[in-house]
Amino acid sequence: MKNKEEKRELILQAALRNFAEEGFDRATMQNIAKSAGVGKGTTYEYFPSKEALFCEVLLKGISNMVDELTAVLQQPGTVHEKVERLFQKNLEIFRTKSDLRAIMLNNIGKIPADLHRQLMEKQRELLGTMERIFTEAIQADEMVDVPPRIAAAAVLNGLQVIYTYQLEKGETYESVIEHYLKLIFHGLDKR
Repeated sequence: MKNKEEKRELILQAALRNFAEEGFDRATMQNIAKSAGVGKGTTYEYFPSKEALFCEVLLKGISNMVDELTAVLQQPGTVHEKVERLFQKNLEIFRTKSDLRAIMLNNIGKIPADLHRQLMEKQRELLGTMERIFTEAIQADEMVDVPPRIAAAAVLNGLQVIYTYQLEKGETYESVIEHYLKLIFHGLDKR
């Protein structure tokens, strides 16, 4: 017999797969329940609606992703090493969390306003961590003196490159990241 938390987790995992494969509109609580090995009524005991379940799946996935990215930023190293680790971890997440990636890319218009607000708060947490790192790096004369918040936003927005960039023949995500990091640390000016 599964305890409540195990059942809840089974439902969340089944929902993640179903929303990724079917999209929000076509996914059903019946199919999610079946995939989780529970009754449809049990699913509604944990989540009052498909929208509530969708929101929980996304919030949990994004929260875990932000936690993983924050953890690599908090490891010791230079600002360059931290940013490089951030991009490598983001690539790892991109490759290993394909269901979450599919939901985010294919259901962007389905995100309710309240969930959007919560997701933006998670993004602000990561932005704050990055801003503190850049502030310390500027004070240690490790990087140019630019507004740390702007630098943090530029770097974090750069994480999207692997989600939106269309690889051409012979390119790899690793090479795209390498070139992007070169742009971050050396700019566009020819020196």
